[in-house]
Amino acid sequence: MHAEVLVVGGGPIGTVAARCAAEAGASVLLVDRRDSIDRVSCCTGLVSHRTLVMLGVSKDSVLHEIRRITVHAPDGKRLDLAADHSKAVVIDRIRLERELHDLARAAGVEVRLGTEAVAASDDSIVLDGADGQQDVTASAIIGADGPSSRVAEWFGLPHPENIIRAAQAVIETAQSVPTDRVEIFLGDRFAPGFFAWAVPEASDRLRVGLGATPPLEPTEYLDRLLETEFGSCRVLARSGGVVPVSPTTRSAVGSTFLVGDAAGQVKPLSGGGLYPGSLCARIAGRIAAEVALSEPSRDGTAAAYESEWRSAIGREVAFGRAIRRISGMLSDRELSAAIAACDDPALLSFLAEHADIDRLHRLPDELATQPLLWGKILRLLPRMVNREIADLPDRSSVVSVPPASL
Repeated sequence: MHAEVLVVGGGPIGTVAARCAAEAGASVLLVDRRDSIDRVSCCTGLVSHRTLVMLGVSKDSVLHEIRRITVHAPDGKRLDLAADHSKAVVIDRIRLERELHDLARAAGVEVRLGTEAVAASDDSIVLDGADGQQDVTASAIIGADGPSSRVAEWFGLPHPENIIRAAQAVIETAQSVPTDRVEIFLGDRFAPGFFAWAVPEASDRLRVGLGATPPLEPTEYLDRLLETEFGSCRVLARSGGVVPVSPTTRSAVGSTFLVGDAAGQVKPLSGGGLYPGSLCARIAGRIAAEVALSEPSRDGTAAAYESEWRSAIGREVAFGRAIRRISGMLSDRELSAAIAACDDPALLSFLAEHADIDRLHRLPDELATQPLLWGKILRLLPRMVNREIADLPDRSSVVSVPPASL
């Protein structure tokens, strides 16, 4: 069997890539080893309104709009930010994936669930499904099969080097919870090297999870968080997984392209991948279709893909990695002091208005227009500034972002 474009991995990012390739005129086969997409995943489901547009879906999967965030410092103090408009939404991940699969099929994608890619040779991949094994050739291959991508291994591409291990529980609460508020917990007690979260799923249900840097085991910290902060709640489900927090060094070779978590196309601060991944999936789908339909130079095509997606999310990745590196140097005491210093009405108002979960790299530019806040910012993290100011990336050297991308 021959498919002009073969996509391995039927999560949101792979499905978007497949749909875009089909819309560009290619015949597309999408395979996913799951028998059903109706499974709980370790996904907070907290995304921007912009993400839904980039995914090309309706608002049918939206459960709640988020306007408030509470940050819990390591010393127990709280920082509350509130906006007068919706800053993000909480989605039903299963409902989202159903819609994405329906859209892919409507675009002409052949979707095969319960079908696993088990081996590869040159442009051929062996699929193992309900009817046994089948050898499939393809003019272009897209690997959307996660941070431990088999496609990457088969075609000599590296995996993302920097990862965190995540664990999450869906819990039922005894009391009603605000459905417009997200809680963040910082510090080594609950999430060393990362953070913990509580995201509302319903008025009596929360998604509580965290990430921890290897070799630490996140489930131990999740148990502690649940017992300490949510002791009266009932655990309904648990999930876990590996989340990349930086891009891979190389994401394409010949006519094979990695996308989403397989390429580490995520936000380094949060590990969130739906927005950057869907942006890059559109690029991968279009370029894969071009390969299939016109057969340009494969080396040139791989380089074009690398250049385009890195340009699209480069500044956000660079900013996130810098902040992540800096914050990782702080002790719990220093982190608590920094959070306490943020408890300033003018600064909180600025952050509530201008912070954008997809475009945090724009905050310094926004801050530049607010000279009255400069002194407050400089007093926040003197230890950071002293340690890292010389090592921060030169603004002029960071890849510029096409206006249409971010």
